[in-house]
Amino acid sequence: MTPDSEEKQTVDLKKSGELASARRRRLLQVGGASVLITASSRPVWAGGAVCSDSALASANLSGDDSYIGCGISAGWWGSQTTKWPLYIGVTLSTLFADVFGVITVSVKDKGKYIDVKLFETETLADVLGADGGGPKNIGKHVAGAYLNALTFPNTNANGGFAYSPSDVQNMYSGLNGAGEGLIGTVAAALEAANNKYDGTTEKPAI
Repeated sequence: MTPDSEEKQTVDLKKSGELASARRRRLLQVGGASVLITASSRPVWAGGAVCSDSALASANLSGDDSYIGCGISAGWWGSQTTKWPLYIGVTLSTLFADVFGVITVSVKDKGKYIDVKLFETETLADVLGADGGGPKNIGKHVAGAYLNALTFPNTNANGGFAYSPSDVQNMYSGLNGAGEGLIGTVAAALEAANNKYDGTTEKPAI
């Protein structure tokens, strides 16, 4: 093989790799559409009475509820770690990856896309307490949504948190291989669900 043909082959391979990478990102964005449908298909609730453990229990027994929905901000869960309810089955030492698995996302770095694994060793408490933007920002909203889903189960027609624990897990795992745009959209949807009823949800005491 001549130097010229060898150089041409190198360029062709490079272009082929770039095209394959771009095609993969497009397919992943399309593949993530089901995640977005999950994130945006829940009803937009109006304000209601206070959501509490007793209100949830009463609604489950009677079939009626006076509140509309439940949820607490990820910020509260991150700053009030001593008040996580014991009955939800997760603790400060529970690894994020044990609940959600490890996903790889596509991040643009210095003009190129690189694959980054998220939250391989962090606990739920670590992720909730982390600051900063970028793809890792989704972690706190995912963890907060999961704690809300466990604490305020959506077991009747109106009440509880917007998503079930498995909904939150599936939304996160559905982001495997996704880019920052899709990750940001899902993060915003979960943040909105966490915050929607923060002002009318009774916070756990222990």
